[in-house]
Amino acid sequence: MQSAVEEFVAKMKREGNSKNNSDYFALILLNHQNDYTEVKKIFSKMDILTQCIQSFTAKKMNLSVASNVMKQVNTKVGGESLRMKWPEFMHKERVMVIGIDVCHAGKKSVVGFCATTNSQQTSYYSDIIIQPKN
Repeated sequence: MQSAVEEFVAKMKREGNSKNNSDYFALILLNHQNDYTEVKKIFSKMDILTQCIQSFTAKKMNLSVASNVMKQVNTKVGGESLRMKWPEFMHKERVMVIGIDVCHAGKKSVVGFCATTNSQQTSYYSDIIIQPKN
């Protein structure tokens, strides 16, 4: 499967305007749920964003399902998924909203971090840290 994807991407680069993998986005219809992990891994290694849709989901496609898929795609390409009305002082001052959470599960601790990066609080940076428990 990986060689077929690489061949397809190489063809797109030859015929297209962009030579950067990060300029591409793949919308993938999966017939088998167990293909998901492999497909995501292949495209991730190539630095190509993806949106996978299971065939059973596509068969029951309606406005609600299509809307959810498009929201996911929009978010992945850097679009805003929603805006909130914030207190007035947040528009006048430089404010960053930060969220941090820790989960101690098994032998490891997981720290999740998220912080807004624009004045509308719609773009953010996020990261996780996994470390052994002390």
